[in-house]
Amino acid sequence: EDNININNQIPYENIWDKLNSHAIGIIPFRKNLLTQNNTPTKLFEMMAAGCHIISSDISPVRQFVSNTIDWIKPASTSSISKSIINVFNKPPRTLWIEKNRKIIKNQFNWESKIDLFLDLYSKQ
Repeated sequence: EDNININNQIPYENIWDKLNSHAIGIIPFRKNLLTQNNTPTKLFEMMAAGCHIISSDISPVRQFVSNTIDWIKPASTSSISKSIINVFNKPPRTLWIEKNRKIIKNQFNWESKIDLFLDLYSKQ
């Protein structure tokens, strides 16, 4: 209870304070039509904030990261709890966190995509 916070939806203006003060970010999605076709924004936010990420094994997340987060079985509370315990029992995976931050810095940001988006819009 002293180390785990479960929050309701957090207003966007407060998200960075929350993420920057936490060590782990969890994406506990079930497999369904929505989660199989939409990439969760929280993945990129957690990567940028330097959180260790635990995510359900869903294809939209795998498109962006594969070996720098801990995968859990969708809808499995035992998988989630085991992964959280494993993260705290192992040395910090600093290389994973830094690699994720580098991915955001170099690939998934407005500055790296602006020309692509402007080109797409100009063709409309």
